Amino acid sequence: MDTINPTIVLYNQKIDKSITFNTLFKTLKENKELINHINKIFVIDNSENGDIIHHNKIYLKKIDDKVFKILYLSEQKNIGIARAYNSAVKILDSENCPENHWILLLDQDSTLTKELFLGFLQKNKEYYNNNIGIVMPKVICKKKIVSPLVIKTPFDFKEPPNKIKGIQQKRVTGINSCSFINLSAIKKINGFNEDYPIDYLDHITFLEVQNKGYRVYVLETKINHDLSFFDFSSVPLHRYKIYLEARLNFIKEVSKNRKNLIWTTVLKDFLFLHCKRTIKNKMYKHFTCGNKVFMEFMFINKKRKRNF
Repeated sequence: MDTINPTIVLYNQKIDKSITFNTLFKTLKENKELINHINKIFVIDNSENGDIIHHNKIYLKKIDDKVFKILYLSEQKNIGIARAYNSAVKILDSENCPENHWILLLDQDSTLTKELFLGFLQKNKEYYNNNIGIVMPKVICKKKIVSPLVIKTPFDFKEPPNKIKGIQQKRVTGINSCSFINLSAIKKINGFNEDYPIDYLDHITFLEVQNKGYRVYVLETKINHDLSFFDFSSVPLHRYKIYLEARLNFIKEVSKNRKNLIWTTVLKDFLFLHCKRTIKNKMYKHFTCGNKVFMEFMFINKKRKRNF
């Protein structure tokens, strides 16, 4: 029997205001047959606000966990999404969970339905016969499919055909949220890559899992989700900096030190991804900040040690 470990990452949000938590809780309460497939629910709180952290602790303690276990984790600071997910992986690994364990990756504002769980469970016989490492729904934002995405170039992705489903024979990518990742697969890549604390964590995870020989399965289930980067003009300065750093690191990772490919892509990104967009939107602080990020990328090479 496949076992699911929903893993929610919060940031400065009260748990009872989280769309993800509320719809997950409602779905499990209304569909008792799903509860047998839930091992534990991880709530990893990246909040920095002490009042919110206290509120979330108290709120979760009041919930009757005799039906399913909720494990609340907080370091009282923002440790990033990668490290947050890894904290759940380490606990499951320490418990010697078998290969039928899956981590359901979640942020705080996804609308979950019973169809997501039923869709996943109904296709489970296909996963092990075909070495499936990631199972994902179709994620919709403003009537567009934002996950999965097909590969346009090694670094760029595009919306897939509407009929995309089932086992993917070619490399695809997508967003982490609402994706089921097999515990064995994530351990094979030494956990989530903390060189990508937020942005491009999804793309590097999909790439690394598929590079280990695993394949991706796309469900017919559709999930609605709001993406923070969908409207570029509203992206905060600090998030833009994190995004550019992750994007450039991803280019270097995929290029495998093919310098001509790296610099051709970086130059194109500098002119069109960065300069054109920031100037067009009159985001001059973003323009200046981005210039520094590109300059630092050319001269600084830092590499963290992986966790596992």
